[in-house]
Amino acid sequence: MADVAWAPALPAGWSAAKLRWVSRIYAGGTPDRENLDFWASGNVPWLNSGAVNDSQITHPSEYISDLGLKHSSARWVPASSIVIALAGQGKTKGTPARLEIASTINQSMAAIVPHSRLDYRYLYFWLASNYQSIRNLAGGDKRDGLNLEHVSSIEIPLPPLREQQAIAGFLDRETTKLDVLIAKQEQLITTLGERRIEVLRKLLTTGNADVTDIESSGLLWAPLINKRWNLAPLKWSATISSGSNPDSIGEQSEQNRIEVIGGNGVLGFTSSPNAEAGMIAIGRVGALCGNIHLLDKPTWISDNALRLAPSHKYDPRYLAALLQARGLNELANRTAQPLLVGSLVMNERLPIPPLQSQKEIMTRHEVVRSAIHELVSKTKEMILLLSERRQSLVTAAVTGKLEVSH
Repeated sequence: MADVAWAPALPAGWSAAKLRWVSRIYAGGTPDRENLDFWASGNVPWLNSGAVNDSQITHPSEYISDLGLKHSSARWVPASSIVIALAGQGKTKGTPARLEIASTINQSMAAIVPHSRLDYRYLYFWLASNYQSIRNLAGGDKRDGLNLEHVSSIEIPLPPLREQQAIAGFLDRETTKLDVLIAKQEQLITTLGERRIEVLRKLLTTGNADVTDIESSGLLWAPLINKRWNLAPLKWSATISSGSNPDSIGEQSEQNRIEVIGGNGVLGFTSSPNAEAGMIAIGRVGALCGNIHLLDKPTWISDNALRLAPSHKYDPRYLAALLQARGLNELANRTAQPLLVGSLVMNERLPIPPLQSQKEIMTRHEVVRSAIHELVSKTKEMILLLSERRQSLVTAAVTGKLEVSH
């Protein structure tokens, strides 16, 4: 039995090797973006590091010209090779992919061209099963990138070629089945999310009234409304102002007990509030535009949020849910840094049900929201179980712990 640091106790007949011994490893390059001749009318396939997020690469990210290839470090990689991202955002770094087409690559990718005794599909599954260990070679989730030496030093188990091919064929079949199941569960989550929005929006704008009590509203986001309810601009039943920054923000202490919130939750603590319970904070800047936060206690609202104070016509819970359903981010000025202006919010025409109806709607709203949330949670649990099953299956097969028939 041979021992490998990454996979101890290999089966009899298996050997171990560093990648540099069983493959050719190199990086690519990117032609100068400023030179249009390197990119215009190109016919040379070229990949950026994000391409690895497709586990099987069947088309290029872009095309470069022959001139761009000649005057850059971009290099051809043959089909039936592996590419692995040396750097990249999120989960990209350390992610391998099977290259099913011949293509050139950029400098943030390593090409691994297997020698004759290494099946590229088997290698892919081995690298994928050791994704976190590979990332750890460059400091895990830190910003440090991998390099060719890191990749070359990776140790792999090396069964006889025929057994590698059998393992790869088995895993192709079995992981495809699991991937289909995972995709169906992910689609279910998307469907549940869409259904949740649809059901809750209808409840908030019609009260699920009988068809005879519904009429056209003239609103794009809520085309039907309960005709027994008033429909009026929000400025008739609420006031709005911009938040501001306190003199100081710190950790929670005896003096600092008031939460400071912005469009994305708690930023810190201060000594006094500028907003009371029942008011609504609305994110107003960038990615936070339209975020809704109903205050349940005195709070300080920072300058990246708006302060909305409902009048007696609205139950604050109902108005917060209604604004969430409206999607106020659609009203933001579309600039490099989207900005939500209070006057646009106040000019929005919204339904005003009787207060008792608002309270009844929110009771039903919570029932529906909770039921869909539970379904989503169970679906996510199923995805986790399937993903763990997939990972265990791959690991067992590529290390010889699962016998695969030839």
